[in-house]
Amino acid sequence: MVFSRDHNPPHVHVYDAEKQVTIKLKPVQVMENSGFNSRKLGQVLEIIEEHQALLLAAWEELNGQEE
Repeated sequence: MVFSRDHNPPHVHVYDAEKQVTIKLKPVQVMENSGFNSRKLGQVLEIIEEHQALLLAAWEELNGQEE
């Protein structure tokens, strides 16, 4: 998820049941992890990297350019 009026740096929120992780988009890296194991986290990071340009575009559309 990309939220409008969210804080910098550009990032996404990923949820799964009671787990959540916040991933920075430039460079792709974990900001905060609550419950994802290393295997699942690796899968999430791979997906984020594959779609990084699209996610950054969504961030900029909702929040403007990174300051």
